[in-house]
Amino acid sequence: MIVNLTQKQLEAVRAVLRHYTVEAPVSPQELGRILRPIIGLTPKQATAVQRFRDSLIVEGVSMQQVEKQTLRYATQLHRFRAERIARTELALAYNHGQYEAIRQAQEQGIIQGKVLKEWLTADDERVCEFCGPLDGQVIGFEETFVTGMKSSMTTLVPPAHPLCRCSVGYRVVE
Repeated sequence: MIVNLTQKQLEAVRAVLRHYTVEAPVSPQELGRILRPIIGLTPKQATAVQRFRDSLIVEGVSMQQVEKQTLRYATQLHRFRAERIARTELALAYNHGQYEAIRQAQEQGIIQGKVLKEWLTADDERVCEFCGPLDGQVIGFEETFVTGMKSSMTTLVPPAHPLCRCSVGYRVVE
């Protein structure tokens, strides 16, 4: 789910994610603090920082204050992006881990019968336009959900997009 990173940055982030989700799990906030120094801003965020800096200069703010406030803003955006990645990647790891556990239980004969999965949203006012229509949709275990994203993306399990709060419920039909 991580976008706009160079291959080297992506490899570094994956190594950190692997360590802090499997070997030494931490909270999304802590993972965000760990990731922050090794990731960069998206082009959109970089443009926002540049516009912020330019607006301070136009307002006549001293260059010392411009640099200080611009750095503070960029740091805030870094913090937001790192936490966004951490939350999204932890959701992905959780949902795929749950899916894999069910798959292995079926393979070992622990779960018998047909397994269905149901898309579950947080069922609150923050549910997005992409995930809202998926809420309660039940499909076969191996089937993919079709999201309302621009390109009708399919996904085996959530997240459907960055910061997606959805999960999957499983049920066995005898």
